[in-house]
Amino acid sequence: MKLTAVLIDDELGALETLNRMLNLYIPIVEVKGKARNVEKGIELIHSQVPDIVFLDMDLNGSHGFKVLEYFDVLPFEVIIISAHADFALESYKFRVVDYLLKPISPGNLKKAVDRVMETVILKRDPEKVIPSIINMEIKLSFPQGSKNVNAQFIVRMEASRNYSQIFFHNEPPITVSKNLSLLEEMVLPFGFIRIHHSHIVNPAFIRTFHKHTNQIEMKDGISLSVSREKKAGVLSALAGM
Repeated sequence: MKLTAVLIDDELGALETLNRMLNLYIPIVEVKGKARNVEKGIELIHSQVPDIVFLDMDLNGSHGFKVLEYFDVLPFEVIIISAHADFALESYKFRVVDYLLKPISPGNLKKAVDRVMETVILKRDPEKVIPSIINMEIKLSFPQGSKNVNAQFIVRMEASRNYSQIFFHNEPPITVSKNLSLLEEMVLPFGFIRIHHSHIVNPAFIRTFHKHTNQIEMKDGISLSVSREKKAGVLSALAGM
């Protein structure tokens, strides 16, 4: 099942970034067009009749809500992507699916599209069982072979030269023939956090973050250092949980 979408944002770079993220992480979303102001956005919606409108709030000095106010009834689902949280409360009078703050993470984007999928499926067939588009399985290669694992059971990943160690919940760790940067690309859509050049963690297994020592304590009792340049990103990710 495909979902069609249009992207409305006055920043060309933001449009291209969102387009790339959708192509890479959520290929079920087919982008039918992009617009950079209110008028072009309304025209594009009329011509393409999308399932989703990804809408920025600041459109060349005009307000993103003007796109939504044009329609008496919204024939599409709305995901707002904005640099500011100021309009989050007001946006929900339009029954938006989600309000994502820039820079958006692939994980949050996928969760928002998942909610759109549920709504669209229920509209088309109220009796249908709703699948999740977030497939948590990743394929790992190691010296003895390869296997698919569910990312939600990965606790953390640790760099080991050109290899990486992966630690699981209630399973022995394994060494895989991928560096940490390649693994980061695989697990980033599932909300994993790069806390250090040597460590990626699953936030579901974080017990606490000691800000004064820049140490993350995991639920398995392991403490890991957070690098100075990663601290702001870690705080932001944990605040959104």
